Amino acid sequence: MTTPSSTDPLATLKELLDVVAANGDHFTLLQVARDATPGQVRDQYFRLAKLVHPDLPVFQSSPKLKGDAARVFQAITAANATLADAQKRATYLASLEPQPEPVHVEVFPAP
Repeated sequence: MTTPSSTDPLATLKELLDVVAANGDHFTLLQVARDATPGQVRDQYFRLAKLVHPDLPVFQSSPKLKGDAARVFQAITAANATLADAQKRATYLASLEPQPEPVHVEVFPAP
């Protein structure tokens, strides 16, 4: 998985907003591999949280920036909560797997 292209809060915010807008999965949002350990997930979460926390001075200049930062912060917090818990992570991974198409079986032939 890629790491953020910048340690600049505004660039990181824009990058993560794009993922949130595209309904990206938790792994993409936190920028970790699917086989990342809980410790790696936690470390990446804290690194991103420090960059996009809505109370940072860089986001205080505009209500829109602060709102965007809050939205991204909530998304990465939810992603961390899901991926850090083994049971929630297993359920989440199962939800990502493609579901088989239902098979239509005609019980009685049409007249």
